Amino acid sequence: MTEPPAQYLRRRFRVPDDRLDSFTAELWEDGPLGLELRANGVDVYYRAGAAPPWVGSEGDLELVEEEVLADGDWLAGWREASAPFAVGARFWVDPGEPRAASAPAGRHLLRLPARRAFGTGGHASTRLAVEILEQTPIAGLEVLDLGAGSGILSFACRLLGARRVVGIEREVESVLVAGANRRLNGIAVDLVGGTLDALADASFDVIAANLLSSHLLAQIAPLAARLRPGGALVYSGALAVERRELLARFRALDLALRGERVDGDWCAFRLRSERRS
Repeated sequence: MTEPPAQYLRRRFRVPDDRLDSFTAELWEDGPLGLELRANGVDVYYRAGAAPPWVGSEGDLELVEEEVLADGDWLAGWREASAPFAVGARFWVDPGEPRAASAPAGRHLLRLPARRAFGTGGHASTRLAVEILEQTPIAGLEVLDLGAGSGILSFACRLLGARRVVGIEREVESVLVAGANRRLNGIAVDLVGGTLDALADASFDVIAANLLSSHLLAQIAPLAARLRPGGALVYSGALAVERRELLARFRALDLALRGERVDGDWCAFRLRSERRS
């Protein structure tokens, strides 16, 4: 018997520009399959039956439409119309369908067709992570990319000269997307599906993490333990209002602030492990 196609719920919100960053951060806390930014707001996708209840409009933030969709490629139209863009000082990201494209002089081309995996470079937290990684000594080192998503940070680290990069992602669909992007770009990184436990006792010179603070803090102690003494943690995905609490948690784990960048409501950090071997 043929199984019926999977169904998904799409909610379309109208969001003022000054609320977009903070509202999308709240949406990610609910565990959606993905978000799609639009001209006047955002679409959020959930598996049918897994969406949290919506309690109603909040100020000038409005739920415009709620629709059940059959399984499909919802981002196909966006990919068709998208144009490549710069990320950081050294990268040129093409989020459209694979096509003959080239990067401006001095930039690496990354083909990352927008799929249901976080991180094509368009979000502020991803841009901040790339910018800090560009300023972090990486050449010849071993790097862990926690919550690899589309693989963008893993690929960036390899192109910045890392000797080995391991990208770990607990979402099976994201692992598959990152694997497809690895083949598309021809960049050698190791991809692992699962949690930190899947890495046994491996340690790293640099750890990159682009994920919400609640997801980071749930595993920050075992993550810090995998960072070699003197190593760098590059973390992005926190709201600026969380800065003080996060830095206190980092200090308690002998992680000292060595660099910081801010973009609107979002902030990112470079921290150094002060732990002794």
